[in-house]
Amino acid sequence: GIHWNSGSTTFDKSFFNSNWQQAIANASGGWNAAGASWAFIGDSNSDYDWSTVYWPDSSKLADTTVTWESGSNHIISCGTVFNTRFPFSTDHTWFSYDVESVALHEFGHWLMLNHVSPTGPVMYGYLNMWQLKRSLTQDDINGIIAIYGS
Repeated sequence: GIHWNSGSTTFDKSFFNSNWQQAIANASGGWNAAGASWAFIGDSNSDYDWSTVYWPDSSKLADTTVTWESGSNHIISCGTVFNTRFPFSTDHTWFSYDVESVALHEFGHWLMLNHVSPTGPVMYGYLNMWQLKRSLTQDDINGIIAIYGS
């Protein structure tokens, strides 16, 4: 299937303030600790980035775009945008969406994990306001190990 060719990739979170940068770094660390042969590495010079966009008619909190080579199925670019139509916070502010929880989910898409139907895993396709999902479940871990090995 589609996957990163190497055991790691860099990502640039420098677009954001320090609180958002830390939340995104924490999210990458969650995947790094999953026991797979894989690592995310923060790097402000990376071509793979995080940013924001305003989609007034979208119900998506964020969106990840992945591009790959058709012959090899190796990922060649990736990026995520947060939809600023919605309120986000890094400190569990009431009536907002948690940056770290959304970033943890979107990093799963960077790894080519799809949405799942059980509501517990990080890769479930919906998040409620004020809901925290900052830890991977065994289902999430099994997904990354199935793609990248342990």
